[in-house]
Amino acid sequence: MDFSKYDQSLQELSRQHHEYLKLGDKKVITVLDEMRLRALAMNDPVLIGYVYHSIAFAEHFIMGRYFRFLKNLSLSSSYLLSCQDQSEMMHIYYLVAIDAMNKGLNDIAVLYFQEARNIAEESGQQTSAAILDESIGHILLQIGQYKEAQKYIRKSLVGIKKDKSHPHYYSNLSSDYMNDVIASLELKDMKRARKSFDQTKAFLEKHPKEFKSGTLLNFQLLRLRLALSDGNEQEAQESYEALLALMQDNSMLHLYMDEIKKLSLVLIRNNHHAWLEEILRIIDENGIAPDAADGLKLLISIKIDYYKALGRTRELREAYDRQEAIQERIHTQQKSTRQYVNGLIQLTTSLRKEREQQLARQEQLISMAETDPLTGLSNRYGANLKLDKAFDAAYQNRTSLGIVFLDVDGLKRINDSKGHLEGDKYLMSLANALQNQAVQEGFFASRVGGDEFVLIFEGKSDKEIETAMRSIKKRTTVPFSSGLYNGVPYGKQKNWDFVEFADMELYKEKQRKRKA
Repeated sequence: MDFSKYDQSLQELSRQHHEYLKLGDKKVITVLDEMRLRALAMNDPVLIGYVYHSIAFAEHFIMGRYFRFLKNLSLSSSYLLSCQDQSEMMHIYYLVAIDAMNKGLNDIAVLYFQEARNIAEESGQQTSAAILDESIGHILLQIGQYKEAQKYIRKSLVGIKKDKSHPHYYSNLSSDYMNDVIASLELKDMKRARKSFDQTKAFLEKHPKEFKSGTLLNFQLLRLRLALSDGNEQEAQESYEALLALMQDNSMLHLYMDEIKKLSLVLIRNNHHAWLEEILRIIDENGIAPDAADGLKLLISIKIDYYKALGRTRELREAYDRQEAIQERIHTQQKSTRQYVNGLIQLTTSLRKEREQQLARQEQLISMAETDPLTGLSNRYGANLKLDKAFDAAYQNRTSLGIVFLDVDGLKRINDSKGHLEGDKYLMSLANALQNQAVQEGFFASRVGGDEFVLIFEGKSDKEIETAMRSIKKRTTVPFSSGLYNGVPYGKQKNWDFVEFADMELYKEKQRKRKA
């Protein structure tokens, strides 16, 4: 949200909001309430929607009040859906997706990340679309869809690299690099894994001040896995020591248990039991929050694998008992999420329905703006849009673009002698012939003026276009003149050059008819 267009006091409130949000300070709610009152007084729906969205985020992730989260999210969406600019709706879907992901509802998370991505793309926010590709790729990694994940990760890399000014440029790019390493390792594509790892390493070394301990921890987990896979003991030793240092006094280790689990299997396979023992000791010392059930489940799974490998039956039995207790806790949590899922589905179904209705209205308005009301063909505006796309495609692909400029012979005489209704019948008869032939042969037909029509042919030869024009004349009794220009765009040519050349050919045709 760009606050530069608002007064200094509102800009200051925005600054305080972000500061308290960064600290996880509950004062953020007080600041947002003040912003809400200001926004309502200004009757600015985009600002009101933004503030309600921000309140929803704070209520859920800082205050822990889920029902207030849903209420404010619903209020936010009702304001944002009334706005012509739908770009802020992206944040609604993003917030729903993050919340679903945190609750382990990955299928719902993917669905709404994709919904947010669609809005980002529609509103021209390419960097946001790339970041959402990263989020989708991350979830797909978690659920084991590695090939599909890699598609999103690589697409995200391309998009993120284009915007170095983004505040999260470094973290987003490093995350994509490391996710590509993970996907490549799981797909046994060691060449790609090493290449992505080298890119990650070079990037981190080039910008050492840009990364927090979480990024570096993830990097060392991957570095150790690769070093062990390559049999590089010296690299493995250095990485292991760096990893232990990063794990000390780290209260967020549950976020990395999935990668620690994968590393543990490699350590067991390479008989580095002492290393795994030390890693498990540090995790136990730091502790995992009781509500991080998935992290606890992975930790117990690692211990079971470890005790099996060493034949430590007593610890193995204890681990199995612990696993059963955690599974029961997860089962209880899943029951409690049913109400959450019902509320989420109700909210997002409403959002989707309202947005689809609005998009349908927008499409209807666009169609009306691009359509000639008399003939039903595209009008001049629609023709210009089509010409822009067709010219760009022909220029890039080195294919031909054909323009036919056409007008009705003697329309003014018919209007003057028989009336405009009869003239309109002429125009509609010709338009029907053009439309029917266009459907059959795949060209674009438009009415750009009173008696003027433009046809656009893509990838057709002169002979094919001339054949189409003869077929059109057979379909109607309306006399018309036409001029054709067909060629492959080159150099500094512009699309209007093609229209002008076709118009010149039309002029020559009319001159020939006058002389005949």
